[in-house]
Amino acid sequence: MAAEVWQFARAKHRSPRWAFRVTAGDAVVFESAWVSVRYPAREGAAWLAGLIHALAERGAFPGCPGHLGQVANPVRWGGPLGDDCSAFVGDLYCHAEHLSGPVRGGLWYCSVSRARESVFHTADRGVQPRSGEAARWLCEVVVSAVTAGLGERCRAEPSAPADRGR
Repeated sequence: MAAEVWQFARAKHRSPRWAFRVTAGDAVVFESAWVSVRYPAREGAAWLAGLIHALAERGAFPGCPGHLGQVANPVRWGGPLGDDCSAFVGDLYCHAEHLSGPVRGGLWYCSVSRARESVFHTADRGVQPRSGEAARWLCEVVVSAVTAGLGERCRAEPSAPADRGR
């Protein structure tokens, strides 16, 4: 199992972005292009790549957005999915909200918390979901991590996989 993180240039002098891929042998477990999340800094891409890598090694990665994959208890979201929705999974509270711009491609945020403790927030991790589906998926990845005993990897201190460049 391996995680690679790389930077790519964008046209018209726009700022570069980061991408990643998690593989198991020759099989691609996850590619960042499969979900609408922006990574303006290496730390955000590396954090999510490392988390997906750790989940995949434990057989707990929930899969891609819209596909249930290996989730034993899928998250049941309440509220309008295209604007402001939430879910409880055990003692975890998940929240995804549209902030501005178009619903698809605009600015979203999401968070996972337990009682008065923040487990994950997009602002703390440098990841920017670009759709409600992507924001809910990020929450579900974090819930899977907490359930698999990887909750410490979700908090604000980044942990990066080995950078294999590209």
